Amino acid sequence: MLASTTALDVAFVTALAAIAGALVAPLITWLIATARNKQDRWAVLYADRRDAYLKLLTALNRTLIEFEKLEQAVKEQDPEYTPETAGTFTESERIDITAHGDLFAPLAVQIALKKYEKARAAFADALDALPGGWPPTDPDQWLGVIKEHKAKIVVEVRAVRLALFKDLPRG
Repeated sequence: MLASTTALDVAFVTALAAIAGALVAPLITWLIATARNKQDRWAVLYADRRDAYLKLLTALNRTLIEFEKLEQAVKEQDPEYTPETAGTFTESERIDITAHGDLFAPLAVQIALKKYEKARAAFADALDALPGGWPPTDPDQWLGVIKEHKAKIVVEVRAVRLALFKDLPRG
């Protein structure tokens, strides 16, 4: 036969439930807050990394566009174009772009950026080594240097892009 339930039994069970709720509620609140904070930190980091990568991609695209402009100016012997005013990066811009890559990019992206920067510097050195300055006295020599280094830089730009796209998840 079942024992009868008294008001005291109901009160006891209700008190146990209240105590359990009082103990579990803060734990659940803490778990939810921790998960939310982790998600918020990840969102901020993702946005910072995305912005840095956009800055890097913009710089890479700008470099390729400047290659095209220089090549066209040499072919046409354009007196208005000068490499000094061609939209190349200032030293502070280059430092800023490199710093963003160093801060937010994983090792694979950093290595790709270093290879790109090495190829870009080799091109700048090759242009500086050409005789005569601007405008070119021997356009064919300039076009040969441009063609040789453009191919190398395009390879390195593609490598950086691939490393960036592998690192940054896209929706």
